[in-house]
Amino acid sequence: MENLEDGDPRQRRHFGGEAAPATRKADKCGEEGGGEANDDEKIILRIIRTHGPLFVCENPSLFLQTLPQARKKHYRSDHLSIEELEYLGHSFDIVFKNEQDSHRRACLRERHATSCRVYRYLTDEMGLRLRHGSQFGAAFIGYRDVNGHGEYLVYLGPLSRLEEVAAVRVARSVAKEAWVAEEQQDGSGFSFTRLSPSVSGRASRETPRQLVMGTNGPKTVS
Repeated sequence: MENLEDGDPRQRRHFGGEAAPATRKADKCGEEGGGEANDDEKIILRIIRTHGPLFVCENPSLFLQTLPQARKKHYRSDHLSIEELEYLGHSFDIVFKNEQDSHRRACLRERHATSCRVYRYLTDEMGLRLRHGSQFGAAFIGYRDVNGHGEYLVYLGPLSRLEEVAAVRVARSVAKEAWVAEEQQDGSGFSFTRLSPSVSGRASRETPRQLVMGTNGPKTVS
């Protein structure tokens, strides 16, 4: 195993634009998101319906500066995954048009709790832009530049040896690195392991890093 190089995205901070200044209070009848936030004047993000596992936002222009990767290639930008919705919930008040969709959010949030935490860490701490990677059998595709070619395929572990081999083959076939994110058994954080050589071919396998989820978000344990 080799240590991370200076150019590795794990050393890069989030470089996206900040959310626009808040202008409206949350609707008291709606479902609020992002329990950590304390701001009483956050922008309302209205969810008007669902489309399969995706949530349809009334006005996507509200969040595209914060989440530019939400400009999707294969469907409209107003569709949000549960990971994207939960990430935005830390900056916006999430309000649902109907109670059924609010309940669906709660169910998906519980089912995909790990991927939501991984999404937030990779976005805020590693400076990556993420899109779903289901077409490659991965959890996410990671981008340094959302307008460019995604550099990373992120899989949620643990993976079997055969699954690791398959992940590496898929990643190499599309000129990407294969990463595995695995939650610690004691629930204290995550480890990230790079399975395949870096895009530049200078490293083989990365040493896992333990990440602790604190009250203000994830922290790296040295």
